[in-house]
Amino acid sequence: MRLWEMLAGIEMGIENSILDEKIDRKRTERNLGSHFYQKREIMRLPPSAKFIMYLLRMKGAMNRKRIIQETLMPDRTVGFALKLLLEKNLIKKEDRDGIMNPSSGQRRRRHKRDRRITKYNLISSILPYEII
Repeated sequence: MRLWEMLAGIEMGIENSILDEKIDRKRTERNLGSHFYQKREIMRLPPSAKFIMYLLRMKGAMNRKRIIQETLMPDRTVGFALKLLLEKNLIKKEDRDGIMNPSSGQRRRRHKRDRRITKYNLISSILPYEII
C-alpha cells in the first residue's frame, strides 16, 4: 500500500468520526430540550424577534397588524421576525377564537367570517434574561 493511499484512508476515518460526533451532539441538544439550549437559540435571534417575543409575553396574543402598531416596526421586519419565531417553535399561530388551525387539508368553510386573521402567541415564556 502506498503512503498517499494510507493517508487518504486515515483522512476518511477522521472526517467520518467528526461528522458522527456533530450529528450526535445535535441529537442530544434536541433531546435535552433544556432551558439552556432554548435560551441560546433565543439569544441568536435578531433584536426584532426578541422584542416581539417580549411584547407577546407582556400583552398576550396579538395579530400581525397590532404587533406592527405596537412596535412601530416595518411590515417586512415583523413578518421576518414572526417567520423566524414560528420556525424555532417559540410562538404558535391561532385563529380568531384561540383554537389552533388544523393542518388536515380540509377546505370546507362553515362560517363566513374572515379566517385569514390569525393571532400569534408564545409557546413558552422563557426569555434569555430570566434565570430560573
